[in-house]
Amino acid sequence: VKMLVEILKNNDFIESVEDKLVVKQKGIDATQIQEWHCLAAAELLAETNYFDNYNTTDICALFSCFSNVVVPDEKKINYKNFPENNLKKLLTINEEKYNKYFDIEMSYQLDTGYEFTQHWDLVNPVLAWCQAQTEEQCKIILQGLTNKNIFIGEFIKALLKINNVACEMEKICELNNRMDLLKKLKEIPAMTMKFIATNQSLYV
Repeated sequence: VKMLVEILKNNDFIESVEDKLVVKQKGIDATQIQEWHCLAAAELLAETNYFDNYNTTDICALFSCFSNVVVPDEKKINYKNFPENNLKKLLTINEEKYNKYFDIEMSYQLDTGYEFTQHWDLVNPVLAWCQAQTEEQCKIILQGLTNKNIFIGEFIKALLKINNVACEMEKICELNNRMDLLKKLKEIPAMTMKFIATNQSLYV
């Protein structure tokens, strides 16, 4: 417990006030997060001012990195090969946070059970999916996924994951009165759960 308190204090999640431990804003944010690494996520929110300079499709693409899609090694991609843009900057910051807390766990010989694995194989398909306007465009995206051995059911699960992460973020926005981010998050279901990914199809 002492080690965990030390980590949280050193990274600005809690502080000592008159011999009492007080949870700071970053710590409060972290308590709301279960779908991805809570400390890395809270730190990412703080550093990006709650995704202030990022649009909804960027946020969806980021959230896609936490889905459990398995892609053959020879077909995996790395975000470092993506074009230099706002999204790549966001993915870079996120990886830095994940690496930071992985290194902290290793240095303290901790095993918190957190999942540190990320993948970037759905980033571009999710970007395209969010921007697709017709069923035909969506079918083309799904056909492209088969080249990576990603099936429709797995893609639907990834879209659900994106929406679950967004729901957690909505709670944080409501607590912090972050209406700009809340507006972006509210757009995610309509952008992602369309055509084959409707609520009805999830139970087929």
